[in-house]
Amino acid sequence: MKQEWELAFEEWEQLLKRAKAEDLLQDPKAIWDEAWRHVSIISYNIIETTVPSEHQQAALHSLKKRLMR
Repeated sequence: MKQEWELAFEEWEQLLKRAKAEDLLQDPKAIWDEAWRHVSIISYNIIETTVPSEHQQAALHSLKKRLMR
């Protein structure tokens, strides 16, 4: 059985093909940048939907510091 990340990568490959942007697959840095962008978006969303509002700013600040290392 495939892992979640493998399925997500296959979906991403199909999206690139439909968008005629397959050249991104040849550029490891572009792949890394795109993956990192998704990690950031998902992480921020998790904080915004699970952390009590009075602690969100501190949690977002902490996350941002860690992601920007």
